[in-house]
Amino acid sequence: MNHAPLPPLQPYTVRFVRSDGQEDTQTFHTAGPNDARMVMLATSRLPQRGYGLTIYVDGELVEECPALGTPD
Repeated sequence: MNHAPLPPLQPYTVRFVRSDGQEDTQTFHTAGPNDARMVMLATSRLPQRGYGLTIYVDGELVEECPALGTPD
């Protein structure tokens, strides 16, 4: 049984900027930039609830999220 090789892992730097100006930046070795963004969403220690969030990957804006809920 042949399996296709996995794509090589690449470093992607993800930066979250909250609407109050606080930031969190981390680098992940993943198969693609969206994977890195998802890992950051799951692991960031920067509270996100109740704040707008702007997400950059390797310096490029990839998403702007409105504030949801109330701050913890």
